[in-house]
Amino acid sequence: MHSPEFDSEKKIENVGRQVASLGIRFPVVTDNEYEIWRAYKVKAWPTVFVLDKSGRIRWTHVGEGRYDETEQVIQKLLAEDVRASNGKASWAKAQGTQVTTKL
Repeated sequence: MHSPEFDSEKKIENVGRQVASLGIRFPVVTDNEYEIWRAYKVKAWPTVFVLDKSGRIRWTHVGEGRYDETEQVIQKLLAEDVRASNGKASWAKAQGTQVTTKL
């Protein structure tokens, strides 16, 4: 998810170019109105939330760094059996959000 820090980051074309230049191949949601930002009570850039297969937040980190730890958390959650967490993923769509790229 991308919440713009600068006005130029509010333009979907600019975000799309940056996503492409970074080789990001997964969907990126833009949150120009900060609805997701406020809903999750984000206070700083960057804030990382790692969700499990059911959509529950299982790990959070504010700030740069801890990349190895983030990867370890992701790998652990990917190995979990989704049936152990009711087998449902929950996805919220906030108004004012857009998907920048598609799978």
